[in-house]
Amino acid sequence: MRIGIMIGPEARRYTAKVDQMVIDAKAADDAGFATAWIPQLPQDFDAMTAVALMGRETTRIELGTAVVPLQSRHPIALGQQALSVQAVCEGRFRLGVGPSHHWIIDDMLGLPYEQPAKVVDDYLDVFDAMFAGPSPVDVENDRFRIHNRHGLPCPECATPMRRVSFESHEITYCPTCQTNGKILADRRLSRLVK
Repeated sequence: MRIGIMIGPEARRYTAKVDQMVIDAKAADDAGFATAWIPQLPQDFDAMTAVALMGRETTRIELGTAVVPLQSRHPIALGQQALSVQAVCEGRFRLGVGPSHHWIIDDMLGLPYEQPAKVVDDYLDVFDAMFAGPSPVDVENDRFRIHNRHGLPCPECATPMRRVSFESHEITYCPTCQTNGKILADRRLSRLVK
């Protein structure tokens, strides 16, 4: 059996809170707890930043978030932060995420709280691609269109994919297959050099 502990849910002791959370994490590590969980509470410190600080000062204990609401963060930004915290914790970080509660997402943050299970599923599509290894994320689902294939070989002809920016969006394309070898001009950059 593995036993964990919750650290840091007290609010409003901001001047002493960071030091106390690190002290508590070190004490839990020394006491032999398997895990320590840091809550993500509304109007309180960022749980992943707190985990990173604790990870620098502990050696064995697994550190996790309980629970980071998904709707308030883009999955790429959340995934980048999680990968950074994982590096600081040397593989001991556990990312706890979820759709939170309607009173937090809708009432407090003013974001729509609709189809919470589908929200989780759409985020997990992105996380699966991000956490699979060092490769571009290429995910399209009901909530996200994330295409990062710039520089990768075209799946049809192996020509490196190019990216072009327009006023309101970007596209990735294959110059061989899609434009007969023509390199498209970046519309945002061309406005600046006129």
